[in-house]
Amino acid sequence: MLRAFLLTTAFLATFLLSGQVITMLNPGFEDMPRHSHVPQFWTNCGPPGESPPDIQPELTFQVSLPAYEGNTYLGLVTRDNDTWEGVGTTLSQPLEKGKCYAFSISLARSLSYYSVSREKNMPANFIAPTCLRIWGGNDLCERGELLATSSVVDRGLWVVCTFILSPLEESYSNIVLEVFYEENILFPTNGNLLLDDASAFVFLPDCGAETYGIQEDTNITKEVTTTPAKVFSVLEDNTLNLILPSLDYFSGPELLKGFISNIFDDIEFNAKGNLVEESYQIEGEKELRSGYPATHALAYALNAYPGEEWELVVFDKDKERQQQRVTSLKGAMDDWLFSYIFDCQVSGYNDALDYDTDWFYKSVANGLYLRML
Repeated sequence: MLRAFLLTTAFLATFLLSGQVITMLNPGFEDMPRHSHVPQFWTNCGPPGESPPDIQPELTFQVSLPAYEGNTYLGLVTRDNDTWEGVGTTLSQPLEKGKCYAFSISLARSLSYYSVSREKNMPANFIAPTCLRIWGGNDLCERGELLATSSVVDRGLWVVCTFILSPLEESYSNIVLEVFYEENILFPTNGNLLLDDASAFVFLPDCGAETYGIQEDTNITKEVTTTPAKVFSVLEDNTLNLILPSLDYFSGPELLKGFISNIFDDIEFNAKGNLVEESYQIEGEKELRSGYPATHALAYALNAYPGEEWELVVFDKDKERQQQRVTSLKGAMDDWLFSYIFDCQVSGYNDALDYDTDWFYKSVANGLYLRML
């Protein structure tokens, strides 16, 4: 279960006072929204013959997520013909070999990014999960050394990722930010990655040992923080705090999908396939509850669409454990039928019936699929 901690403003202020700060022009990717154009002060580093990245949000590809900061952001895609997009820029001064720097950037995945498959020459929705790779180089678009790779970004809401990175081979005056496929895929996929609000590279005299517990001689190129748009937070006494927005929040499918993406990441089963019970409290209430806060949040969200029928489908390679997960999830969802008005069946994944399903939202990593019947 994701339990992440925000890099606070106080920490950043400490870093700024501690020494060197390396900046770039237009770190927020601000420009006029357009497809196949890069923001000002950035260079297209994609392969020849392929279209450049996009300045989003822009309706050509049906991308509508509001910017994390400012008005626009960068959209990068991976393609099923084994190509992917990237951009490069020159830094105010080089990242020095052997030194450590803190860097953060906001990342998201659009749940719609309609274009044309380069491999099949037919319409496709470029929504496969992807990750960010950060390269150092000494010319525009030069990929001299891979400085960092993010974890897979599969949420429909913004996530702030913070890295501590250190050039090991030489110093670099330029960086490349590129999208790449998630690890261990069997074939190239059509995916997307949204980027906004990049920070400066802030020099860390001790490689963040005091703040992050990272020593200079061990694992100094590392993603250290991911901070999602919140559904859950942890109170001072370690009680899980469940954050439920008003039902008016779910005014469209994109917002519902984004909320569900957070929930699916926090549904946790034990080794036997039973949901893990937790103590939790709904934000703004004093009552301490015991149960399954993620399924509580899911029932609450589906209640915003009382006229719809849903099916929650569970996949597990172990079919006995799959059935136990179905039983456990069904019991947890049934607990809320008297509190909320919603209709959601729970069933196990069937290869013959579910292979070509148009899912409303799916989390392949967690084996959870949701469709509207």
